[in-house]
Amino acid sequence: SHPHNFFIELLLETGIIGTSLFIIFILFLNYRIFHRSNFIEKKFLIFFNGYFWGASLVNFSYWQAWWQASYFLILCFLAVKIIKRKKILEK
Repeated sequence: SHPHNFFIELLLETGIIGTSLFIIFILFLNYRIFHRSNFIEKKFLIFFNGYFWGASLVNFSYWQAWWQASYFLILCFLAVKIIKRKKILEK
């Protein structure tokens, strides 16, 4: 069984170093996308991360592949939309 809190589960399975590296990776990835976003896209990114990670504190095991896939797939869609808009504006 597993705790229904991704942070506790991550801490138990990867330790302090693994948890720290995971959080740094997620923050760095989101920072790179956030930095290229306009005001409205930043709101979408904040909402998405707040909803996903807020729900994950009490709802699921992050290690289930479908949760990871859903997070990174939606984040990828947001990033592609932001990058595409930015390239169109630069032309």
